[in-house]
Amino acid sequence: MSNTKENDTMKKRILYIDNAPMIALVIQRILGEKYKILFASSVQEARQISNTQTISLVIAEPYIDEEGVLNFLNQKGGGTSILILTGSLPKLGYFYSQLRVKYTTLEKPFNTKGFIKIVEELTS
Repeated sequence: MSNTKENDTMKKRILYIDNAPMIALVIQRILGEKYKILFASSVQEARQISNTQTISLVIAEPYIDEEGVLNFLNQKGGGTSILILTGSLPKLGYFYSQLRVKYTTLEKPFNTKGFIKIVEELTS
């Protein structure tokens, strides 16, 4: 048991922000073996997690709270990679125009191998 706990502390941490539990389970299943996945169902919860954990990658679903996610990502910025999952890119024109940090987008539904490749690139 302690070996599993030690392995978890060695894994890079990914913060996933979304209020859809089903997608969170899919992300955990796809990435959980290699990464420590931290879930936040609100921007407030994401802030609390990021204040206590070193995050390598933030994966965000902006539709839960566009303005809140925008502010969080702009504040997080710097050395944390950002991947934005979206169902329809054109609907978020204002959101993207206000982002002041480097980010990568991936439109849902996504291909698992492509998703893993992007995550590996962003966390390397």
